[in-house]
Amino acid sequence: MSHILLRTKISLATSITALIILGTVIAFFVVTIRDKAISTAKTEYLEKTKRLSLQLKGEIDNSFSKLQTQNNILKSLDSNHVLSKSTTLEIIKSNLLKNPDYVGMSAIFEPNTLCSDDTSYPQLMDIGMFIPYLYYNSEGGINIEPLIDYDVEDYYLIPKKTNKPLLTEPYLYPVNGKEVFMITLSEPIVNNDIFIGITTINYEISFIQHLCKDMALELNNGNSNVAVVSNMGIIVANSADSSLIGQYISKLYAEDIEFDFAEIKKRTENVEFQNGDLVLDIPVYFSETLTPWRVHVAVPIDDILAEANKQILTLIIIGILLLLVSVVVINKLTGKLTLPLLKLVESTKKIKDGDLSEVIKTKQNDEIGILAHSFNVMLYRLREMIKVLKESIKQVEIKNIKLADEEAKFRKLFEEAPDSIFLLYGNGKIFDCNKSATELFNLSKDDLLGKTVTDLSPAYQPDNRQSREKALELLDKTLKNHPQRFEWELSNGDGKIFTVSSSLNKIELSGITYVQAILRDITEKKQKDKELEMHRNHLEKLVSEKTHDLEIAYKDLQASLKNLQETQAQLLQSEKMASLGILTSGVAHEINDPLNFIMGAYIGLLRHYEDNSFTENHEQIGLLIKTLKTGLDRSSAIIKGMIEFSRKTDSLDEDCDIHSIINNSLTMLHNKIKNGVTVEKDYFDSDIIIKGNVGNLHQVFINVLGNAIQAIDTKGAILIKTESKQSNVVIKITDTGTGISPENLKKNN
Repeated sequence: MSHILLRTKISLATSITALIILGTVIAFFVVTIRDKAISTAKTEYLEKTKRLSLQLKGEIDNSFSKLQTQNNILKSLDSNHVLSKSTTLEIIKSNLLKNPDYVGMSAIFEPNTLCSDDTSYPQLMDIGMFIPYLYYNSEGGINIEPLIDYDVEDYYLIPKKTNKPLLTEPYLYPVNGKEVFMITLSEPIVNNDIFIGITTINYEISFIQHLCKDMALELNNGNSNVAVVSNMGIIVANSADSSLIGQYISKLYAEDIEFDFAEIKKRTENVEFQNGDLVLDIPVYFSETLTPWRVHVAVPIDDILAEANKQILTLIIIGILLLLVSVVVINKLTGKLTLPLLKLVESTKKIKDGDLSEVIKTKQNDEIGILAHSFNVMLYRLREMIKVLKESIKQVEIKNIKLADEEAKFRKLFEEAPDSIFLLYGNGKIFDCNKSATELFNLSKDDLLGKTVTDLSPAYQPDNRQSREKALELLDKTLKNHPQRFEWELSNGDGKIFTVSSSLNKIELSGITYVQAILRDITEKKQKDKELEMHRNHLEKLVSEKTHDLEIAYKDLQASLKNLQETQAQLLQSEKMASLGILTSGVAHEINDPLNFIMGAYIGLLRHYEDNSFTENHEQIGLLIKTLKTGLDRSSAIIKGMIEFSRKTDSLDEDCDIHSIINNSLTMLHNKIKNGVTVEKDYFDSDIIIKGNVGNLHQVFINVLGNAIQAIDTKGAILIKTESKQSNVVIKITDTGTGISPENLKKNN
């Protein structure tokens, strides 16, 4: 009984789930198919409606263009005072003969506009106005008659008032005994801002009906309504029913539909659904007319969705068949699956309380036996996993205790460090800080975290650089593995400015890159140094004032003492330089041997890299090897310079390579050259070898170049130029620094 109940529940639940999923999928595809069909129809029919409007506009605008060309000729004749009736008739007749599609052409001129001495064609005159009408007769010839029964308010006075062309509403007119629908195109003739008349074209509009029928056939085999409506709402053409031509637009709609053409005229381009039709409505402006016509298209929604409905019906039928097949398959599978499961449930009741010592016993060799055996194996493995897991948990707990102890030690060192320590993100925001940092700024840790370095600094540093700009530059250099050491002004929580000695280093913690900032308050030290300098200056001033009278008496004695002091200083400096030379030579030779070993290792590493391909980190390994070679070359150059510098002999007959000595001196001074200082060399074309002492010349150039570097504050250049003129060698060293102050200039003598 329980087997039947379980089987029924599973079958029912699975079938309902399949029904819901299948129904949801079908509903989704139904909506998607309908939406896609409608969206495609809107885009397609709108493009075709626009094409019809452009065709219609092209036909009408072409006729307006011909009127404009004709009127330009008439204006030119009028400007030359040779515009006559006969000339006007010839021009209009010529244009009519070129356009057999026109019913006729006419003109109306203001009184006394034409040549006053032209008395021809009196039968075409009316109250001083020349009003000829030319049209095709039944034999294909052209007749000329005066206009009679013309509505001047319609196509004459409006262009006269607006100076704009006019397209009339469609009207019935007898042409050779047959009533046809026509329109009139009226183009004003305005010469030097003076209205002199109009010329017109009478256009039979059956071609518009042909355009609408062709478009209806293209849209959906003619089962649509394509119409052209004038500005006053008069139907100019209608593909579905030509008898509606000349009637009001409301005839296109059902009688029970409330219709407001005034609202339609306010629209520009419009696409919407109305009473089961997709309706498209587009205004068409002809030439410079102020009153547009409209192209009106209505396509039944059933036609748009016909193909989509077929796809939907097919989809529903397939879905129902799939559902029926699924129910049958589910019912059969459920019966096979539930029977062994129920047997397994009976066998596992003994271990339902979580007793893992109990196993399932069975002698069956069928699926139940396999399942029981698998269950027992899983049970044994679970016991082992629990045992291993307990041991792992124990090991993790031990490691966590050790890590907690280590973290506590490091945290204690971090918190109790006498210097202020910050951990910064790459953008300068504070991630963490120690107790000394909070005391330094007189702020709590919560107040400091999240702030940036510039938030805790004045706007400008003593070198007049913006704190934010300078801080970002220092952070960028540090993140590029260039530790920074510098002095910095900060502002504490009370707004007090103080100075710190700062060091920045790049560190990584848990895979995240930080900048470690160590600050030491040197405000008091700098203040004491400043006070000491003031006291020294004051003391010097007092001594100077008190000893002024004694200076003259003891001048010779002071000179002697000074010479003695200078001699002693020179001797002491000579002894220091000798000791430094010995030390430098020893250090250079000691370093040179390890460099040779490193160079050998580099060559072997380079050969291994070139002879083997690395699929991972190939470019990074190559870059590291290249960087290693750059460091070796740099170190070798420094060692060579130290050896040359340390050579101390009394000989003045050594071969001295001037260019090599200058280059060695620059190598020795490399760390002193500021980032903003550039060194430019303008060496003589060939080597310059002179007789002298190599060590002493190194000392000379190191002193001169060192002074040049110190003379430059932040940015500048040093130019070194060598010349060889006959037996003389000229070496010029120029810098863009501030020079030697007047008080120190005499010390160089």
